[in-house]
Amino acid sequence: MYVGANDGKTYAFDAGGTTNCSATPKVCGPLWTYNTGNVSSSPAVINGVLYVGDLSSSVYAFDALGQTNCSGTPKVCQPLWSAGVDSNLGIVSSPAVAYGTVYAGDECSVFGHAYSCGNTPHLYALNATTGAVRWTAIESSGFVRSSPGIANGVVFVGSGDGILYAFDAAGSIDCSGTPTFCSPLWTGNTGGAVESSPAIANGMVYVGSDDGKLYAYGLP
Repeated sequence: MYVGANDGKTYAFDAGGTTNCSATPKVCGPLWTYNTGNVSSSPAVINGVLYVGDLSSSVYAFDALGQTNCSGTPKVCQPLWSAGVDSNLGIVSSPAVAYGTVYAGDECSVFGHAYSCGNTPHLYALNATTGAVRWTAIESSGFVRSSPGIANGVVFVGSGDGILYAFDAAGSIDCSGTPTFCSPLWTGNTGGAVESSPAIANGMVYVGSDDGKLYAYGLP
């Protein structure tokens, strides 16, 4: 089990409650930790790698089993890689991983409070092996707390500007420049900030909005 905390650490625990666990009621110590910044997003685990973002503007990748780049007692793991996106931005959305890419959004934050941060990118697509930026998107004052949803080669994400965005996951269609910046394939307007994560099923995208409504969009 993996979790980030506001004490500035990411923790890995034995999900079965056996290793490093004792007493009644049972209390478990971590299998390994790392001193990230404060973590508000949920970690993502795929192919033996743990991905997590922190409020200090970085995305990290760790060996989920706590072997590579790990040492000491208690065990501390160093990241396989880390990528800083912007010194004023915190990674609040939980990373989504697909097609060898990590997708994560950010917001301007000071001690967890969101502020307008101008026309800076708020969605990042990072190489899942190296952390290199493949493309960015959403240059607006709206934060991205929504964790991306991915289906059929498209990344869906909500923004504080009240818009649901759809992007080409590969960063090819409607993308240009160096570094690569992507415009949306399409957008859907809601009446408030979109903080919930999109759910995709049966040719539809479902997302909640701060206007108190649930929206459903048909996929083109």
